[in-house]
Amino acid sequence: MTNKILITSIWAASVALAYWLGLEGGSEFHASNEKAKGGGDIASGPLSTVKGTPKSPSPTGSDVSTISSRKEEVSNALASSHVTVEERPEVDSQSEQKSLLKRLRSGNPVERLAAFTEVLNDPTSANLSSAIDAYKTLPEGHTRFSELRLLTYAWSQVDPAGALEWVGSLSRFEKHIGSGSVLDAWSRNDPNAAIEWAKNNFEGDDNPYFVGIITGMAEKDFTGATQLMESMPYGRTRGRAASMMLEKAWNKGEDTAVNWANELESDSLKEFAVGRLAEKIAREDLDRAAGWAGQMEEGEIKRRAVESIADHWAEKDPVAAAEWVDGLPEGASRSEGMQEVVLEWARKDPTATAEWLNKYPASAGMDKPVEAFVRTVAQKDPQNALTWAESISDEKRRNEVVKDVNRVIERQQAAAAAGEEPRPDDRGHGGRGRPPFGSPR
Repeated sequence: MTNKILITSIWAASVALAYWLGLEGGSEFHASNEKAKGGGDIASGPLSTVKGTPKSPSPTGSDVSTISSRKEEVSNALASSHVTVEERPEVDSQSEQKSLLKRLRSGNPVERLAAFTEVLNDPTSANLSSAIDAYKTLPEGHTRFSELRLLTYAWSQVDPAGALEWVGSLSRFEKHIGSGSVLDAWSRNDPNAAIEWAKNNFEGDDNPYFVGIITGMAEKDFTGATQLMESMPYGRTRGRAASMMLEKAWNKGEDTAVNWANELESDSLKEFAVGRLAEKIAREDLDRAAGWAGQMEEGEIKRRAVESIADHWAEKDPVAAAEWVDGLPEGASRSEGMQEVVLEWARKDPTATAEWLNKYPASAGMDKPVEAFVRTVAQKDPQNALTWAESISDEKRRNEVVKDVNRVIERQQAAAAAGEEPRPDDRGHGGRGRPPFGSPR
């Protein structure tokens, strides 16, 4: 009996040992086989490890000790296998690169954006190449242009000149978006180099590349960005730069934006900035905006502010806007404000608008509001509109407006002669038995 027990014990130990050796040998074979497969499938090229690769769910409870034990086993297996320390990261890097490219081409916008974010956070030659390949497969539309901004911004972190060279091969619209993004990023790190590149790659004063540079500079050097904007010649490009700078100033706070606008040396830029700021303040607090404009000295800057405030106010409440304009002193600002009120009010209630205008005698300051009224109501009652047009004091302006109203009358008469039914807005009296508004006094 004792011999049987001894023999059985020896047999069981032998089986266990053979099983354990089989596991070790299998691990070595599996590692070698995986290396062989990886080497055959992955194309040659630059290698890099991509940050942000998806990780397995975090372990909890008793799994921690098991994982620690397995780590030791894996380390021992690697030490005894044919896979060297230098080779293993290479395979992993290329596998990760293939995974990145797959995610960059994903139909899932969230997954694709996450992949582009990886490129943005860790731009390398390898993952940028993958991002370019993925971008080329995108259809036209908002997504393509948004990801172009991400791609070029990331590329500019490692090679802005190379990024700009590639952008130059794109379509006109893509070139505009891509170059702006590259120069935005470049100017945050090295504005002088970005400015030098812009000067060397554009002939003329109205340099469109400056918009992207100013955008980036403003993040770290707001004063320098403002100075560069003011150095630009009057035109559309400077206007784009000014719009962008105003938004950045506004994001710093209302007081900062107002001070920035007041310190601008160019009168045209100051008029633009004040007008836009007046509109922004009016959307938040009409009374505050009106008080701010009321403190300004009469001139183009005040005129622009009143124009913006009256326009916004009249959209909401033309009667209240008219009351505010009534309180302004006679001058260009009041005339501009009245014009904006008329443009909104006359569409809603031409009779009340006409009565309001009749409070003021004919004068040069009333020409613009009266013209706005005539052009707004001409289709509804061209005959009465003609009477109002003839009250304009400036002869040249009066003749132009009268000619335009007569054209409306001629078209409506021709339609009537042809037996055509006039459109609802072509009826001389709006379908009523009397004119919708009175004649000027």
